[in-house]
Amino acid sequence: METKEMLPKEQGLTFSKAKLFFYILVILIFAFVIYYFAEIRDDITLFIKVNPAWLAVALAAQLGTYLFNSIIVRGLLRTFEPKSSIPIKQLFQASIVTLFINQTVPSVKLSGNIYFFNFLKKRGVTEHRAYSLLLLELLTFYTAVVCIILILLFICLFWRGIPIYFFFIFLGGIGAFVFFALLIGLLGRGKTIVLLLKKLSRIRFLKKSISQFEKIHFDSIKNPWRIYAEHTPIVIKTILLHICIFLCDSLTLYALFHGLGVPVLFLSALVGLVLAKIISLLPFTPGALILYEGSMTFFYVHLGVPVAVAAVVTLLYRALSFWLPIPAGFFLYRKLQNSSTSK
Repeated sequence: METKEMLPKEQGLTFSKAKLFFYILVILIFAFVIYYFAEIRDDITLFIKVNPAWLAVALAAQLGTYLFNSIIVRGLLRTFEPKSSIPIKQLFQASIVTLFINQTVPSVKLSGNIYFFNFLKKRGVTEHRAYSLLLLELLTFYTAVVCIILILLFICLFWRGIPIYFFFIFLGGIGAFVFFALLIGLLGRGKTIVLLLKKLSRIRFLKKSISQFEKIHFDSIKNPWRIYAEHTPIVIKTILLHICIFLCDSLTLYALFHGLGVPVLFLSALVGLVLAKIISLLPFTPGALILYEGSMTFFYVHLGVPVAVAAVVTLLYRALSFWLPIPAGFFLYRKLQNSSTSK
């Protein structure tokens, strides 16, 4: 009788943690596909118009974003968890899943990093090291974006015909990402986290969720700003790799423009991309749907691209960067969840 009573309880715990989250994602994806079916269908037909060679370049550039992201994590793992033996293939797959979750549950990369935290923990990385790793990854990402915006802001000062409001958007983006960086630095302080968790644990419906973090030794977590001084080479390398991800996304757009027979400067592709990402920082829909497409099209039009071409390229880019990773991420999520813990 005791055995029979324990089995349902254990199964219930498994369902509430892993399967519940999985089924929520399934429902969200199904809703996206139904609601945006016409857009997805139109995106597929638009690919026929692109030159195959340039389309191959665009696909390779998108794969490059996941590769660079996996290299980033691998480099940080060697710093925080030198004994880790997670293969680059799994990190590459996890990068796709992370983007998939970031797109489905937008939160300035925080939702995807929560998944990645559990991914690392399942594969033998200690909790406080995984936490430190992800804090530094976020901090270097925000730093990289600020560096890109500063460079573009300087270039645009000497670029004739650039609308004045571009400068205000760039300045707003710098302010937003600096704020995020400062917030991450604050969350990296052990005492701050402990105090925050104590306050959140007083909320009844959050108490169970907060309890899983009580085992982490936050006192041993160094502030990510201190790591800048202690591991300068890896920090610089990580920032440069984040910049490479932006360049890969820009190459995707550049290839799509040229694939449609419209020569556009690589710099123009990068400027339109960065401006669209700034505008969609706090999206009201998953993946900043509609807002992202509308703003990117608008910016490219004001950079001299015909309206029709700007709209088509934007839709094609979103198909490659947003819609395509969803089924891949969905499949890989289940695969990685069921894989055994690396020893």
